[in-house]
Amino acid sequence: MVYGLIQVSNTVIDGDSITGVGSENTQISFVVNDGTGTLTLVSLTSSVEFTLPLVYSSRNVPDLKRAGANIDKDVISVSIPTITNTYYTVTSQFAVNEIIDLTTGNGSGSGVSTKDGVTPLLPSTATLFKSNGNVVVLRNGLESIKGTGGDFEWVSSSSIRTNRKLKAGEILQIKAQSSY
Repeated sequence: MVYGLIQVSNTVIDGDSITGVGSENTQISFVVNDGTGTLTLVSLTSSVEFTLPLVYSSRNVPDLKRAGANIDKDVISVSIPTITNTYYTVTSQFAVNEIIDLTTGNGSGSGVSTKDGVTPLLPSTATLFKSNGNVVVLRNGLESIKGTGGDFEWVSSSSIRTNRKLKAGEILQIKAQSSY
């Protein structure tokens, strides 16, 4: 399929007319997709007829009518963050209220764990930590309660506080977004 790209000179402003031979301010460049997503300029040897699809709106009517072309589907590009999944296998018991450094897996007291996976990135505030459904803390496969008074509390974007004793052999799993 050949596409026509309409181009105007940088001096053209809204409302300008297309000018004729000798003072051209508009041109059409014909291109094709080369299969890699790159548009490549092509030369046409025959006459070409083109139409410009126009959009007309009726006064006080919310929908639009398109004239001169087929109606295209609306495409909405959604950016979905990647979810990281990190496991911490407890090798030395974590006490109640001990802070867990998610970078190392070690606690602020005697707790120690072995980390498997990338360091999760938590939100920047305790409120976002508690309310973000993409951030999940699981203890032995069961979802824990996040937030003040819950099983785990936010301390920083790289550490949490456990409000429960974690025994050796338990597995703490943290699912979090790769970016916010």
